[in-house]
Amino acid sequence: MKIFYTLLLFLFASVSILAQTPEKMSYQLVLRDASNTLLTDQQVGIQISILQTTITGVAVYTETQTATTNINGLVSLEIGTGDSSDDFSAIDWSAGPYFIKTATDASGGSNYSIVGTSQLMSVPYALYAKTAGNDVLKENTANKSTNVVTDAASDVKFPSVKSVKTYIDAVQDDVDANETASTTTDATLQGYIDALEARIAALEPPPPASVGDFRAGGVVFWVDPLDNTRGLVCAIEDQSSGIQWYNGSSTTTGATGTAIGLGSTNTTAIIANQGLAETSYAAGLARDYNGGGYTDWFLPSKGEITEMYHNKATLETVIGFSAFDTHYWTSTESASNLAWVQYFQNIFNGAQGEIFKYNASMKVRAVRAF
Repeated sequence: MKIFYTLLLFLFASVSILAQTPEKMSYQLVLRDASNTLLTDQQVGIQISILQTTITGVAVYTETQTATTNINGLVSLEIGTGDSSDDFSAIDWSAGPYFIKTATDASGGSNYSIVGTSQLMSVPYALYAKTAGNDVLKENTANKSTNVVTDAASDVKFPSVKSVKTYIDAVQDDVDANETASTTTDATLQGYIDALEARIAALEPPPPASVGDFRAGGVVFWVDPLDNTRGLVCAIEDQSSGIQWYNGSSTTTGATGTAIGLGSTNTTAIIANQGLAETSYAAGLARDYNGGGYTDWFLPSKGEITEMYHNKATLETVIGFSAFDTHYWTSTESASNLAWVQYFQNIFNGAQGEIFKYNASMKVRAVRAF
C-alpha cells in the first residue's frame, strides 16, 4: 500500500554572492506520516522541481537530495546544491511565476510520493536582478528609488530593479577587489553578505498574510483587517504540558485586557507586577520561547486566543495541532487568584472559563506579532 506523507512547507530564500559560489535557496519542510505522526530522526529522499508559469508547468530545474529529519520532523535543504543535471544559475527569475513541487520517499530512497506544489510568491532581488540585465529591463522610475543607499530613509519610494542590481554589483566589486588582494577574511565577507541580505529584506514590501501561512516563526491565526501584511502567529508547539499561571501568592497584576492587537500589554503587566523571570510561570514560558529565532513571544490575551480557537480547524490542517485538545492559559486575569483559560475541546464549543492561578494542568501556547 502506498503511503502519502504530509509535507509542511515554509520557504526562506537567500542568495550567495561570493565569486565561484553556486546560487542557492534555503528550504525547510516538516514531515508527518499518514497518521499525522512526525517523522523524527529519519533519513528521507527528496526530489524538488521548480515549475514555470503554472502549477503543472514545465520543470526548469530538478534535483534530488537525501536528508535526515530532526526531533521535530524538520528537514533543512539548500536548493541548488543537490544532485541534478540542470543548471540552477541558468533560471531566468524574471520569466515567472514559479512553483516549487516536492516529492519524498520516507525510506530514504527514490520511490517518491508527490505531496504538493506551492507557488514561489516572491523572488529574491539578487536572483531577479541577475537575469533582468542592465539594458533589457526599462522601468518607469516615477516614485522609485534610483539609489538604494541615498534613498534608504524614504517611505514613499520603492527600489527599482536597476538600483538594487547597481548596489549588488558595487558590493560584488568590493568583495572581488578584497579577494584579489588576499586581505579579506571569512568574517569580513560574511559581514558583506549579512549587510546585503538585511538591506534587501528591508527594501522588500511584506506580502499579504492569510490564516494558516507559515510566517515569522509560527503559523498565522489572525490577520489585521486594516492591514493584511500584519497580524499574529502562534507557536507550532506547546511551551508546556501543564503549568501554573503563577508560583507565588495570589496577586492582582492588572493584566485584565481582552482586546486583539499586535503585541498584548497583558504579559508586560504580569511581568512587571509579579516578576515572571522564572520559566515556571505561564507568561515567563511564553516570553522565554525563541521559536524561529524570535525573542518577542508572549502569552495571548483572552481575545487573542479566541481567534486561535476560531481558526483551530485550519491550523490543524496545516501543521497538525494535535495538542489543541485541552485547556490553555490566557494572559487575562479575572481576580487576584483567578485567570481566564480557553477550552479547545470540541465538546466545549470554544468556551472560556475562570481557573485558579495555582492550577497546574493548563498548557501554554505562545504568540507573537508580525
